[in-house]
Amino acid sequence: MSLAATLAQPITQPQYLIEVLFQSLTLRYSTRGTVEWNSQSWLGEAGAEVANITKNKDGSQTARITLPNQSLAISAIVLNEAIADQPVRIWKAYGEGTITSAYVTQVFEGVIDSAPAIGERVELNLISENVFNQFSPRLRCGPPLMNYIPPTGTIIKWGGDIYELERR
Repeated sequence: MSLAATLAQPITQPQYLIEVLFQSLTLRYSTRGTVEWNSQSWLGEAGAEVANITKNKDGSQTARITLPNQSLAISAIVLNEAIADQPVRIWKAYGEGTITSAYVTQVFEGVIDSAPAIGERVELNLISENVFNQFSPRLRCGPPLMNYIPPTGTIIKWGGDIYELERR
């Protein structure tokens, strides 16, 4: 459908194309009917939703997506894989069936931050890649715990026994 024909319709509502790149597979959903775009099929009958795409003053973005979970496949992925920092991209598109790139705009690129709700539908909170992560890393490193070796000749009392440290 051409842009002119799309705009001539009484209601022009965009659809969102959601791409989630889990470690084990890539999921592609459309918030409306199944469409073809970028040589890929985007499933639309599943009922995926996009909400709260916001851009903050510091340039970071947040969003929330809801994915259908009728077969419990999405919850199995979320519960069995490390989903934090898995890439997610969202595009806004106009049209039905096969969509041309002229009518598609990327509105979000980031990573999964958390999964606050898992049930018949799985909610995923999203953040811009490396925006919040740089302030609160996923992996925390502490100081070495065994960085002090007592000198030779030190006496250690342990459970009624006495040990004297010797050189090797």
